[in-house]
Amino acid sequence: MRSHLSSLIDVSRSNGHPNIAFSPPTKVNKLVCTLHQFLEKLSANSPTLKADAILMYICACTWTIGAVVKYSARPIFHEALLKVAPELKCHKLFTHGRTCYDTSVCVEYLVSHFATDRRNVLLVGASGVGKSSFTRRALHSLSDRNMIRTIRLGKHTSAISFQECQEQIRQIVDVKGVYHRTSFEYVELSSLVFVGLASLNPSSVMELPLRLLRHFHMIWTPELPPDSIFEMFKSLPTFVVERSPMSLDLETCWKVLQFPLLVLQAMWGHSFQSPHAIFTLGDVLNVYRSLLQSASFNFESKSKLEGVMLNLTATCFRGRSNFCDQDEWAYDYLTSPIRLALDFDTHDERTLYRFATHTTDGISGYASLTSQAAINVFTMGVEKFHWHHPSFNESAVRHLVPFPIAVDNVLRVLVSLSDIKSHVLLKGPRGCGKRVTMIIVSGILSYKYVEIRQTAFHVLKQTLMIVGTTATNHIIYVAVDELSTDMRHVLMHVVCDGDIPWSLYEAHELDDIADAMKKLPSLQHLNPSKAQCY
Repeated sequence: MRSHLSSLIDVSRSNGHPNIAFSPPTKVNKLVCTLHQFLEKLSANSPTLKADAILMYICACTWTIGAVVKYSARPIFHEALLKVAPELKCHKLFTHGRTCYDTSVCVEYLVSHFATDRRNVLLVGASGVGKSSFTRRALHSLSDRNMIRTIRLGKHTSAISFQECQEQIRQIVDVKGVYHRTSFEYVELSSLVFVGLASLNPSSVMELPLRLLRHFHMIWTPELPPDSIFEMFKSLPTFVVERSPMSLDLETCWKVLQFPLLVLQAMWGHSFQSPHAIFTLGDVLNVYRSLLQSASFNFESKSKLEGVMLNLTATCFRGRSNFCDQDEWAYDYLTSPIRLALDFDTHDERTLYRFATHTTDGISGYASLTSQAAINVFTMGVEKFHWHHPSFNESAVRHLVPFPIAVDNVLRVLVSLSDIKSHVLLKGPRGCGKRVTMIIVSGILSYKYVEIRQTAFHVLKQTLMIVGTTATNHIIYVAVDELSTDMRHVLMHVVCDGDIPWSLYEAHELDDIADAMKKLPSLQHLNPSKAQCY
């Protein structure tokens, strides 16, 4: 297998990054170490063991050597890589849910593998290529177990504090511990792993001393040019027309599919904050493939297909593109001429779509929902909505704010409430739908909805009395930014202890609580005192 390495090393030696010293023996040692770890994971009885090992080997070459190839030489490196292993284009390891024959196909797996194996990782790539999103997704399972803490150093970090940070990094990666200056104790950090992100900007790369780089596995996250994207999308319409009973022809499918491709190409050609989208291309590809493969979603007209494609593209690109705040107009600016050039019909961007699994033929795909159908999806049980507030008549509530982001917000709140978390904090700009989301959740769970704003201590106390004496479920929506300081203190007492301070209850209220609790079925054998009823 070592014969495969020479051509890649030649490209790296002649086109190395000017700010990173290239040392083939060091890279080869890292390569062999990394490959050994992967080969241990492979099954010895697998008939494709040798082919998989070669692919792993070539991929490891790309991680350890491709990171130091400068930007202009990346096409040359890719050509050499494909000549060595042309099967990278079609192997399942590199095409499952990701892009093709590229290190970005398995960046997420690599980061999680190195992190769990207690190895330091340094992701190198252009600004906006997706390093942060790769890392976030890769470490998601670890963060769920409270094993990850993110520490960010901004561009305005002072030179003194940054020097101290470098010293801490050096202590940890060199001696696996930290010397505490105050207590004069040595603290061993055997489970601490660095996952660093470095831009290709020379000043950003050089901030970390070259001597420390030997402690990091370097992963290159290259960009994917528009030509490669077109190649990935090229076979989709043909596949759909051949295998799905669609009433539209190949030309129509291919024309509609031009829209997301041209949007990506236009984004690459404009100098916004970042010309890249915050997602992997394979994920987006799966969205459109699911859309076009849904057999029961038999497009009855060209405008129907165009409407769905435009809506899904807007959902994928507008909400997940790394634009500046002042560049909110960018999506419409990019798509307007494309829409005119393709002669698309008008469409309704407020249509709600859901991912449905069709049991008749076993094919999944996206299907549109009317407002009434969405209400039927979200409401469960016999009681339906219990909104004791005039706002339930608002059109935004009655139509469930039909766009996918609102659905995601509702599901997040539902998951939080069902995960034994009694309280949920909703953060967001004014008008983004925090209140409407809570009203929808109240309807889904058949909970009573109570709203507390400025002077609402009496409402809060009455609600707590009702909850305690009738054992009913309530959702209290609190506009925290509108409350006074005293009201916030009372609210925090409720969050921590489950009730307001007992001194705030009057004598007759305590008597009412005691009498009511005697009538509850679970407390019939008890005769609680006033102190117990607090």
